[in-house]
Amino acid sequence: MEGNQKTLRYSLLCMVCALWICMAQLAGNQILIFLAMLLFIVTIAYGAATDFALPILLFFLPWSPVMKLAPGETSFFTIGLALTCIIQFVTARFPLNAKCIVPAALLVSLTLFSKNLDGSSISLSYLMFVFLLLLFPVVARASGKRADFRALTIFFSLGIIFAAISAQQLVAFPNIARYIDVYHWNAVTRYSGFYGDANFYSAHISAALSGVLLLLLSENSRRKIVLLCLLAVALLYCGLLAASKAFTITIALVIGLWLIALLTMKRRMSVKLRIAFGAALAAGFILTSNLFSELFEMIAFRFGQANNVLSLTTGRTERWADYLQVILSDPKVFFLGKGLTNVKIHGLASHSTPIQMAYQLGLTGSVLLLLWLSGLIGGIASPDSGKLEKRYTAILFIGAFLPWLSIDLLFFDEFFLLPVYVRMGVVYFSQLRHEAQPV
Repeated sequence: MEGNQKTLRYSLLCMVCALWICMAQLAGNQILIFLAMLLFIVTIAYGAATDFALPILLFFLPWSPVMKLAPGETSFFTIGLALTCIIQFVTARFPLNAKCIVPAALLVSLTLFSKNLDGSSISLSYLMFVFLLLLFPVVARASGKRADFRALTIFFSLGIIFAAISAQQLVAFPNIARYIDVYHWNAVTRYSGFYGDANFYSAHISAALSGVLLLLLSENSRRKIVLLCLLAVALLYCGLLAASKAFTITIALVIGLWLIALLTMKRRMSVKLRIAFGAALAAGFILTSNLFSELFEMIAFRFGQANNVLSLTTGRTERWADYLQVILSDPKVFFLGKGLTNVKIHGLASHSTPIQMAYQLGLTGSVLLLLWLSGLIGGIASPDSGKLEKRYTAILFIGAFLPWLSIDLLFFDEFFLLPVYVRMGVVYFSQLRHEAQPV
Protein backbone atom coordinates (compact mmCIF):
# COMPACT_ATOMS: atom_id res chain seq x y z
CA MET A 1 0.00 0.00 0.00
CA GLU A 2 2.82 2.39 0.89
CA GLY A 3 4.47 1.72 -2.47
CA ASN A 4 1.23 2.45 -4.33
CA GLN A 5 0.77 5.73 -2.45
CA LYS A 6 4.35 6.71 -3.24
CA THR A 7 3.81 5.95 -6.93
CA LEU A 8 0.55 7.91 -7.00
CA ARG A 9 2.13 10.86 -5.20
CA TYR A 10 5.02 11.07 -7.62
CA SER A 11 2.83 10.58 -10.70
CA LEU A 12 0.60 13.49 -9.67
CA LEU A 13 3.66 15.63 -8.96
CA CYS A 14 5.11 14.81 -12.39
CA MET A 15 1.83 15.64 -14.14
CA VAL A 16 1.57 18.97 -12.29
CA CYS A 17 5.17 19.83 -13.14
CA ALA A 18 4.65 18.95 -16.84
CA LEU A 19 1.44 21.00 -16.96
CA TRP A 20 3.29 23.95 -15.41
CA ILE A 21 6.04 23.63 -18.02
CA CYS A 22 3.40 23.82 -20.78
CA MET A 23 1.65 26.82 -19.26
CA ALA A 24 4.92 28.67 -18.61
CA GLN A 25 6.21 28.09 -22.14
CA LEU A 26 2.83 29.14 -23.58
CA ALA A 27 2.97 32.37 -21.58
CA GLY A 28 6.63 32.93 -22.52
CA ASN A 29 7.26 34.26 -19.03
CA GLN A 30 10.85 33.64 -17.91
CA ILE A 31 9.96 33.70 -14.21
CA LEU A 32 7.22 31.08 -14.65
CA ILE A 33 9.52 28.94 -16.81
CA PHE A 34 12.30 29.12 -14.23
CA LEU A 35 9.87 28.18 -11.42
CA ALA A 36 8.66 25.21 -13.48
CA MET A 37 12.25 24.07 -13.96
CA LEU A 38 12.91 24.60 -10.26
CA LEU A 39 9.91 22.39 -9.42
CA PHE A 40 11.37 19.67 -11.64
CA ILE A 41 14.78 19.96 -9.96
CA VAL A 42 13.18 19.71 -6.50
CA THR A 43 11.09 16.73 -7.66
CA ILE A 44 14.04 14.82 -9.09
CA ALA A 45 16.24 15.65 -6.08
CA TYR A 46 13.56 14.30 -3.72
CA GLY A 47 13.13 11.28 -5.98
CA ALA A 48 16.88 10.58 -5.93
CA ALA A 49 16.93 10.83 -2.13
CA THR A 50 13.98 8.40 -1.83
CA ASP A 51 15.13 5.89 -4.47
CA PHE A 52 12.49 6.89 -7.03
CA ALA A 53 14.59 8.87 -9.48
CA LEU A 54 14.49 6.55 -12.49
CA PRO A 55 10.68 6.58 -12.98
CA ILE A 56 10.71 10.38 -12.77
CA LEU A 57 13.57 10.63 -15.26
CA LEU A 58 11.72 8.37 -17.71
CA PHE A 59 8.53 10.42 -17.35
CA PHE A 60 10.35 13.65 -18.23
CA LEU A 61 12.63 12.20 -20.92
CA PRO A 62 10.08 13.01 -23.71
CA TRP A 63 9.82 16.54 -22.24
CA SER A 64 13.56 17.24 -22.21
CA PRO A 65 13.63 19.39 -25.41
CA VAL A 66 11.10 21.85 -23.96
CA MET A 67 12.64 21.95 -20.48
CA LYS A 68 14.76 25.01 -21.30
CA LEU A 69 14.69 28.71 -20.54
CA ALA A 70 15.00 29.31 -24.29
CA PRO A 71 15.58 27.24 -27.46
CA GLY A 72 19.20 26.19 -27.90
CA GLU A 73 20.06 26.32 -24.19
CA THR A 74 20.92 23.36 -21.96
CA SER A 75 17.92 21.28 -20.96
CA PHE A 76 17.11 21.18 -17.26
CA PHE A 77 16.47 17.47 -17.77
CA THR A 78 20.21 16.96 -18.27
CA ILE A 79 20.88 19.05 -15.16
CA GLY A 80 18.39 16.88 -13.25
CA LEU A 81 20.10 13.71 -14.48
CA ALA A 82 23.50 15.02 -13.34
CA LEU A 83 22.02 16.01 -9.96
CA THR A 84 20.56 12.51 -9.58
CA CYS A 85 23.98 10.99 -10.15
CA ILE A 86 25.57 13.24 -7.52
CA ILE A 87 22.87 12.66 -4.89
CA GLN A 88 22.88 8.88 -5.28
CA PHE A 89 26.67 8.81 -5.39
CA VAL A 90 26.82 10.64 -2.06
CA THR A 91 23.93 8.80 -0.35
CA ALA A 92 25.39 5.45 -1.41
CA ARG A 93 28.70 6.47 0.22
CA PHE A 94 30.74 6.84 -2.94
CA PRO A 95 30.47 3.33 -4.41
CA LEU A 96 32.67 2.36 -7.34
CA ASN A 97 31.84 -0.41 -9.78
CA ALA A 98 35.13 -1.75 -11.15
CA LYS A 99 33.36 -3.28 -14.16
CA CYS A 100 32.32 0.25 -15.18
CA ILE A 101 34.98 2.53 -13.74
CA VAL A 102 37.96 0.77 -15.38
CA PRO A 103 36.66 0.86 -18.98
CA ALA A 104 35.31 4.39 -18.35
CA ALA A 105 38.73 5.63 -17.20
CA LEU A 106 40.44 3.97 -20.16
CA LEU A 107 37.85 5.43 -22.53
CA VAL A 108 38.39 8.94 -21.18
CA SER A 109 42.16 8.54 -21.64
CA LEU A 110 41.66 7.25 -25.17
CA THR A 111 39.33 10.07 -26.24
CA LEU A 112 41.60 12.74 -24.75
CA PHE A 113 44.57 11.24 -26.62
CA SER A 114 42.53 11.18 -29.85
CA LYS A 115 41.47 14.79 -29.35
CA ASN A 116 45.06 15.83 -28.75
CA LEU A 117 46.16 14.19 -32.01
CA ASP A 118 43.48 16.10 -33.95
CA GLY A 119 43.76 19.32 -31.97
CA SER A 120 40.07 19.08 -31.01
CA SER A 121 38.67 21.10 -28.13
CA ILE A 122 36.87 19.73 -25.08
CA SER A 123 33.18 20.58 -25.35
CA LEU A 124 30.43 20.70 -22.72
CA SER A 125 28.74 17.67 -24.31
CA TYR A 126 32.01 15.72 -23.97
CA LEU A 127 32.34 16.64 -20.29
CA MET A 128 28.74 15.58 -19.67
CA PHE A 129 29.34 12.25 -21.42
CA VAL A 130 32.41 11.61 -19.25
CA PHE A 131 30.49 12.61 -16.12
CA LEU A 132 27.73 10.11 -16.90
CA LEU A 133 30.23 7.39 -17.78
CA LEU A 134 31.73 7.72 -14.31
CA LEU A 135 28.64 8.32 -12.15
CA PHE A 136 25.55 6.98 -13.94
CA PRO A 137 26.34 3.35 -12.96
CA VAL A 138 25.53 4.42 -9.39
CA VAL A 139 21.99 5.35 -10.49
CA ALA A 140 21.63 2.09 -12.39
CA ARG A 141 22.86 0.10 -9.40
CA ALA A 142 20.49 1.81 -6.97
CA SER A 143 17.56 1.40 -9.37
CA GLY A 144 18.39 -2.26 -9.86
CA LYS A 145 17.83 -2.85 -6.17
CA ARG A 146 14.65 -0.87 -5.60
CA ALA A 147 12.90 0.32 -8.77
CA ASP A 148 9.84 -1.49 -10.10
CA PHE A 149 9.69 -2.14 -13.85
CA ARG A 150 5.93 -1.68 -13.70
CA ALA A 151 6.36 1.82 -12.27
CA LEU A 152 9.10 2.59 -14.80
CA THR A 153 6.88 1.57 -17.71
CA ILE A 154 3.80 3.43 -16.46
CA PHE A 155 5.74 6.64 -15.80
CA PHE A 156 7.57 6.39 -19.13
CA SER A 157 4.31 5.78 -21.01
CA LEU A 158 2.41 8.59 -19.31
CA GLY A 159 5.25 11.02 -19.98
CA ILE A 160 5.29 10.05 -23.66
CA ILE A 161 1.52 10.30 -24.14
CA PHE A 162 1.16 13.59 -22.26
CA ALA A 163 4.08 15.15 -24.19
CA ALA A 164 2.91 13.88 -27.60
CA ILE A 165 -0.69 15.05 -27.20
CA SER A 166 0.39 18.38 -25.66
CA ALA A 167 2.78 19.12 -28.54
CA GLN A 168 0.15 18.19 -31.12
CA GLN A 169 -2.49 20.43 -29.56
CA LEU A 170 -0.24 23.39 -28.70
CA VAL A 171 1.70 23.71 -31.96
CA ALA A 172 -0.50 26.65 -33.05
CA PHE A 173 0.82 28.83 -30.20
CA PRO A 174 4.01 30.73 -31.21
CA ASN A 175 5.79 30.69 -27.84
CA ILE A 176 5.76 26.92 -27.52
CA ALA A 177 5.84 26.24 -31.28
CA ARG A 178 9.56 27.15 -31.13
CA TYR A 179 10.12 23.75 -29.54
CA ILE A 180 7.87 21.74 -31.85
CA ASP A 181 8.79 20.50 -35.31
CA VAL A 182 5.96 19.34 -37.59
CA TYR A 183 7.20 17.95 -40.88
CA HIS A 184 4.94 18.34 -43.93
CA TRP A 185 5.81 16.42 -47.06
CA ASN A 186 3.33 15.63 -49.83
CA ALA A 187 0.41 13.82 -48.19
CA VAL A 188 2.34 13.20 -44.99
CA THR A 189 2.30 15.27 -41.81
CA ARG A 190 4.72 13.92 -39.23
CA TYR A 191 4.45 14.84 -35.55
CA SER A 192 7.32 14.13 -33.17
CA GLY A 193 6.23 15.52 -29.83
CA PHE A 194 8.77 18.08 -28.64
CA TYR A 195 11.56 16.36 -30.59
CA GLY A 196 12.86 17.59 -33.93
CA ASP A 197 13.35 14.05 -35.24
CA ALA A 198 10.40 11.69 -35.66
CA ASN A 199 12.55 8.54 -35.44
CA PHE A 200 14.19 9.81 -32.25
CA TYR A 201 10.76 10.49 -30.76
CA SER A 202 9.30 7.14 -31.79
CA ALA A 203 12.29 5.28 -30.30
CA HIS A 204 10.94 6.19 -26.86
CA ILE A 205 7.53 4.82 -27.78
CA SER A 206 8.73 1.48 -29.13
CA ALA A 207 10.66 0.89 -25.88
CA ALA A 208 7.72 1.83 -23.65
CA LEU A 209 5.19 -0.09 -25.76
CA SER A 210 7.33 -3.22 -25.54
CA GLY A 211 7.28 -2.88 -21.76
CA VAL A 212 3.49 -2.42 -21.65
CA LEU A 213 2.90 -5.49 -23.83
CA LEU A 214 5.12 -7.60 -21.58
CA LEU A 215 3.32 -6.38 -18.46
CA LEU A 216 0.11 -7.59 -20.08
CA LEU A 217 1.50 -11.13 -20.18
CA SER A 218 2.09 -11.13 -16.41
CA GLU A 219 -1.25 -9.60 -15.43
CA ASN A 220 -4.25 -11.39 -13.89
CA SER A 221 -6.64 -8.57 -13.03
CA ARG A 222 -9.29 -7.79 -15.65
CA ARG A 223 -9.22 -4.11 -14.73
CA LYS A 224 -5.45 -3.86 -15.08
CA ILE A 225 -5.53 -5.77 -18.37
CA VAL A 226 -8.02 -3.22 -19.71
CA LEU A 227 -5.89 -0.31 -18.49
CA LEU A 228 -2.73 -1.75 -20.03
CA CYS A 229 -4.55 -2.33 -23.34
CA LEU A 230 -5.69 1.31 -23.31
CA LEU A 231 -2.15 2.41 -22.57
CA ALA A 232 -0.84 0.30 -25.46
CA VAL A 233 -3.41 1.77 -27.87
CA ALA A 234 -2.51 5.32 -26.80
CA LEU A 235 1.22 4.65 -27.24
CA LEU A 236 0.66 3.12 -30.67
CA TYR A 237 -1.37 6.16 -31.73
CA CYS A 238 1.38 8.52 -30.56
CA GLY A 239 3.99 6.43 -32.36
CA LEU A 240 2.10 6.33 -35.64
CA LEU A 241 1.81 10.13 -35.56
CA ALA A 242 5.50 10.15 -36.50
CA ALA A 243 4.79 8.18 -39.70
CA SER A 244 8.14 6.45 -39.13
CA LYS A 245 9.05 3.39 -41.20
CA ALA A 246 11.59 2.34 -38.56
CA PHE A 247 8.92 2.50 -35.85
CA THR A 248 6.48 0.49 -37.96
CA ILE A 249 9.01 -2.28 -38.62
CA THR A 250 10.09 -2.36 -34.97
CA ILE A 251 6.55 -2.63 -33.62
CA ALA A 252 5.59 -5.25 -36.19
CA LEU A 253 8.47 -7.43 -34.96
CA VAL A 254 7.60 -6.76 -31.31
CA ILE A 255 3.94 -7.66 -31.77
CA GLY A 256 4.86 -10.83 -33.68
CA LEU A 257 7.12 -12.02 -30.87
CA TRP A 258 4.53 -10.96 -28.28
CA LEU A 259 1.86 -13.12 -29.92
CA ILE A 260 4.22 -16.11 -29.87
CA ALA A 261 4.94 -15.45 -26.18
CA LEU A 262 1.21 -15.21 -25.43
CA LEU A 263 0.47 -18.53 -27.13
CA THR A 264 3.37 -20.40 -25.50
CA MET A 265 3.31 -19.04 -21.93
CA LYS A 266 2.34 -21.48 -19.17
CA ARG A 267 -0.68 -19.89 -17.52
CA ARG A 268 -4.30 -20.83 -16.93
CA MET A 269 -6.28 -20.87 -20.13
CA SER A 270 -8.77 -18.42 -18.60
CA VAL A 271 -5.98 -15.88 -18.04
CA LYS A 272 -4.60 -16.35 -21.55
CA LEU A 273 -8.08 -15.91 -23.02
CA ARG A 274 -8.58 -12.79 -20.90
CA ILE A 275 -5.38 -11.23 -22.24
CA ALA A 276 -6.14 -12.37 -25.80
CA PHE A 277 -9.68 -10.95 -25.59
CA GLY A 278 -8.39 -7.58 -24.38
CA ALA A 279 -5.77 -7.54 -27.15
CA ALA A 280 -8.39 -8.48 -29.76
CA LEU A 281 -10.68 -5.64 -28.66
CA ALA A 282 -7.77 -3.19 -28.84
CA ALA A 283 -6.80 -4.49 -32.29
CA GLY A 284 -10.40 -4.22 -33.47
CA PHE A 285 -10.60 -0.61 -32.34
CA ILE A 286 -7.28 0.22 -34.01
CA LEU A 287 -8.26 -1.36 -37.34
CA THR A 288 -11.74 0.16 -37.53
CA SER A 289 -11.26 3.59 -35.94
CA ASN A 290 -11.01 6.72 -38.07
CA LEU A 291 -8.44 7.90 -35.53
CA PHE A 292 -5.97 5.34 -36.91
CA SER A 293 -7.10 5.04 -40.54
CA GLU A 294 -5.38 8.26 -41.67
CA LEU A 295 -2.21 7.25 -39.85
CA PHE A 296 -2.16 3.88 -41.62
CA GLU A 297 -2.64 5.65 -44.95
CA MET A 298 0.41 7.84 -44.24
CA ILE A 299 2.51 4.80 -43.31
CA ALA A 300 1.39 3.00 -46.47
CA PHE A 301 2.21 6.07 -48.56
CA ARG A 302 5.72 6.30 -47.09
CA PHE A 303 6.45 2.63 -47.74
CA GLY A 304 4.92 2.98 -51.20
CA GLN A 305 7.47 5.68 -52.06
CA ALA A 306 10.35 3.28 -51.38
CA ASN A 307 11.47 1.48 -54.53
CA ASN A 308 15.02 0.58 -53.42
CA VAL A 309 17.15 0.29 -50.29
CA LEU A 310 18.29 3.93 -50.50
CA SER A 311 14.73 5.30 -50.57
CA LEU A 312 13.53 2.77 -47.98
CA THR A 313 16.15 4.07 -45.52
CA THR A 314 15.51 7.70 -46.60
CA GLY A 315 19.10 8.12 -47.78
CA ARG A 316 20.68 6.60 -44.70
CA THR A 317 22.59 3.89 -46.57
CA GLU A 318 24.45 6.59 -48.50
CA ARG A 319 25.46 8.32 -45.25
CA TRP A 320 26.48 5.00 -43.71
CA ALA A 321 28.67 4.31 -46.74
CA ASP A 322 30.34 7.73 -46.40
CA TYR A 323 31.13 7.13 -42.73
CA LEU A 324 32.33 3.58 -43.28
CA GLN A 325 34.63 4.76 -46.06
CA VAL A 326 36.30 7.29 -43.74
CA ILE A 327 36.50 4.77 -40.88
CA LEU A 328 38.08 2.06 -43.02
CA SER A 329 40.45 4.36 -44.94
CA ASP A 330 41.88 6.29 -41.97
CA PRO A 331 43.88 4.13 -39.50
CA LYS A 332 43.64 6.76 -36.79
CA VAL A 333 39.84 6.90 -37.03
CA PHE A 334 39.62 3.11 -37.34
CA PHE A 335 41.54 2.44 -34.11
CA LEU A 336 41.00 5.62 -32.03
CA GLY A 337 38.03 7.44 -33.57
CA LYS A 338 37.49 11.20 -33.49
CA GLY A 339 37.50 11.36 -29.68
CA LEU A 340 33.82 12.27 -29.17
CA THR A 341 33.71 15.51 -31.14
CA ASN A 342 30.97 17.28 -33.05
CA VAL A 343 32.82 16.74 -36.36
CA LYS A 344 30.50 15.24 -39.00
CA ILE A 345 31.11 14.07 -42.55
CA HIS A 346 29.68 16.55 -45.09
CA GLY A 347 27.98 18.21 -42.10
CA LEU A 348 25.55 15.26 -41.80
CA ALA A 349 25.07 12.87 -38.89
CA SER A 350 25.62 9.16 -39.47
CA HIS A 351 22.05 8.26 -38.41
CA SER A 352 23.23 5.02 -36.82
CA THR A 353 24.45 4.64 -33.25
CA PRO A 354 26.80 1.68 -34.01
CA ILE A 355 28.40 3.63 -36.89
CA GLN A 356 28.56 6.74 -34.71
CA MET A 357 30.38 4.69 -32.05
CA ALA A 358 32.86 3.38 -34.61
CA TYR A 359 33.50 6.87 -36.00
CA GLN A 360 33.77 8.65 -32.65
CA LEU A 361 35.57 5.95 -30.65
CA GLY A 362 37.24 3.67 -33.17
CA LEU A 363 37.65 -0.05 -32.65
CA THR A 364 39.46 0.36 -29.32
CA GLY A 365 37.00 2.83 -27.85
CA SER A 366 33.97 0.88 -29.08
CA VAL A 367 35.23 -2.24 -27.27
CA LEU A 368 35.74 -0.21 -24.09
CA LEU A 369 32.26 1.31 -24.32
CA LEU A 370 30.71 -2.13 -24.84
CA LEU A 371 32.60 -3.36 -21.76
CA TRP A 372 31.21 -0.37 -19.85
CA LEU A 373 27.68 -1.21 -21.01
CA SER A 374 28.25 -4.82 -20.01
CA GLY A 375 29.16 -3.66 -16.52
CA LEU A 376 26.12 -1.38 -16.45
CA ILE A 377 23.58 -4.05 -17.39
CA GLY A 378 25.68 -7.12 -16.52
CA GLY A 379 23.97 -10.41 -15.77
CA ILE A 380 21.01 -9.49 -17.90
CA ALA A 381 20.43 -13.08 -19.01
CA SER A 382 20.73 -15.80 -16.39
CA PRO A 383 22.09 -19.19 -17.48
CA ASP A 384 18.84 -20.93 -16.50
CA SER A 385 16.60 -18.60 -18.52
CA GLY A 386 13.67 -20.42 -20.10
CA LYS A 387 12.46 -19.99 -23.67
CA LEU A 388 9.68 -17.62 -22.63
CA GLU A 389 12.05 -15.46 -20.61
CA LYS A 390 14.40 -15.27 -23.60
CA ARG A 391 11.47 -14.15 -25.76
CA TYR A 392 10.68 -11.43 -23.21
CA THR A 393 14.32 -10.30 -23.38
CA ALA A 394 14.21 -10.33 -27.20
CA ILE A 395 11.03 -8.21 -27.21
CA LEU A 396 12.60 -5.59 -24.93
CA PHE A 397 15.84 -5.56 -26.91
CA ILE A 398 14.06 -5.11 -30.23
CA GLY A 399 11.72 -2.43 -28.91
CA ALA A 400 14.48 -0.43 -27.23
CA PHE A 401 17.55 -1.02 -29.41
CA LEU A 402 16.47 -1.73 -33.00
CA PRO A 403 15.68 2.00 -33.57
CA TRP A 404 19.32 2.74 -32.64
CA LEU A 405 20.30 1.49 -36.09
CA SER A 406 18.75 4.61 -37.67
CA ILE A 407 19.46 7.36 -35.10
CA ASP A 408 22.54 8.85 -33.38
CA LEU A 409 22.13 8.42 -29.62
CA LEU A 410 25.68 8.50 -28.32
CA PHE A 411 25.57 12.11 -27.03
CA PHE A 412 22.03 11.89 -25.64
CA ASP A 413 20.56 10.91 -22.28
CA GLU A 414 18.72 8.00 -23.90
CA PHE A 415 22.04 6.20 -24.39
CA PHE A 416 22.25 5.82 -20.61
CA LEU A 417 18.59 5.52 -19.59
CA LEU A 418 17.22 3.02 -22.11
CA PRO A 419 19.74 0.20 -21.39
CA VAL A 420 18.89 0.43 -17.69
CA TYR A 421 15.17 0.35 -18.54
CA VAL A 422 15.73 -2.87 -20.50
CA ARG A 423 17.82 -4.35 -17.70
CA MET A 424 15.09 -3.60 -15.17
CA GLY A 425 12.55 -5.35 -17.39
CA VAL A 426 14.66 -8.48 -17.76
CA VAL A 427 15.33 -8.61 -14.01
CA TYR A 428 11.63 -8.03 -13.23
CA PHE A 429 10.39 -10.92 -15.36
CA SER A 430 13.19 -13.16 -14.17
CA GLN A 431 12.10 -12.53 -10.58
CA LEU A 432 8.50 -13.31 -11.47
CA ARG A 433 9.57 -16.68 -12.84
CA HIS A 434 11.58 -17.52 -9.73
CA GLU A 435 9.18 -16.17 -7.13
CA ALA A 436 5.89 -17.53 -8.46
CA GLN A 437 4.93 -20.77 -10.12
CA PRO A 438 2.94 -20.56 -13.38
CA VAL A 439 -0.76 -20.11 -12.72
